[in-house]
Amino acid sequence: PIDCNDGESESERGLRYCINTWADQVIEFIEEVILPEHTNAKKIHLVGNSVGGYLSVVLASKRPDLIDSICLLNATPVWGLNAPGWSGALPAPFLPKRIGRFLFDRIRDFKTIEKFLDETYSNRLAFDDELMKRIRGMTEG
Repeated sequence: PIDCNDGESESERGLRYCINTWADQVIEFIEEVILPEHTNAKKIHLVGNSVGGYLSVVLASKRPDLIDSICLLNATPVWGLNAPGWSGALPAPFLPKRIGRFLFDRIRDFKTIEKFLDETYSNRLAFDDELMKRIRGMTEG
């Protein structure tokens, strides 16, 4: 898609994003690009962040012959919930989308960021409003 908008843009109409589609695409990429370029490698080390963490687990489950190890960073629990009425495919139905948006907005709230940094750093002088704005900015499209 050209102009992604949470599954709502014209170029996304009819597309369904799901973990199995992503897994198949990554498996194909590993087989056709990564392994041929590294002729001595039989398996790969996979690092997954956020939904990529869940994807890494799915890949290792589907194709253990390709994966030597996985490293999970901030792995999301959302796609493994088997929530009633939602398979995990994107775009999500109305209710899971609204709940997700609400929670995401709470996480990226300046007060939440400040609390997290305050817990992380022993010295409050180690961070300032500019750092909080930069962190928040990374969540804005």
